[in-house]
Amino acid sequence: MAELKICLICFLLPFLHMGRSENDRDLYSHGVELVNAVEAGETTVADLLTNFGENIKQSYRNDHRNLLHTAADAGAVPSIHWLVEKGLSVNSTDDNKWTPLHYAARSGRPHAVQALLQLGACVSCKNLRGESALMLAIKSNQPTSAAKIVEFGGDLKEKWGDYEANLLHTAAANGALESIAWLVQRGFDVNETDNKKWTPLHYAASNGQL
Repeated sequence: MAELKICLICFLLPFLHMGRSENDRDLYSHGVELVNAVEAGETTVADLLTNFGENIKQSYRNDHRNLLHTAADAGAVPSIHWLVEKGLSVNSTDDNKWTPLHYAARSGRPHAVQALLQLGACVSCKNLRGESALMLAIKSNQPTSAAKIVEFGGDLKEKWGDYEANLLHTAAANGALESIAWLVQRGFDVNETDNKKWTPLHYAASNGQL
């Protein structure tokens, strides 16, 4: 069955872009087919597409993310390994300074998080908002991903913003109940205040999370 699929793809590839308008072809800097293959973890298909001229190192979308960001966001572990083997940097950033690890952590893809960490992903790298992958995992209610990041050196004591809110403040502000429970189990004080004397409860109330 796999061989039949590959043969069919080989037959269809030369015709994929026929009749497509320039606007359609500009939907992504990559062909849509390559993006879809990467998201699905179909590395054999992706490899065939690159043999027909698709450039895996181009960026796409308004924020200029690359295919490794896409694979991480989709949790496509086979694609992550394939893209790194093809030369994409595990710590590449888009215009918002998001690394692939940021995407995987935010989207709740613990297997992708682990794969990226094992490939050398930067745990301390922060996006333009000053958020680490650990913080994104916490605010997105993804404690499983957070635990993996901590295992690889993520700092549970990190603070964010002018008022130095901690991870529990962040979880409370976002109504991330599983993250709250996980942090409390690890010794976070539910009454700890930031620099403006706000507790996690203040953050929850201010953001309509009561």
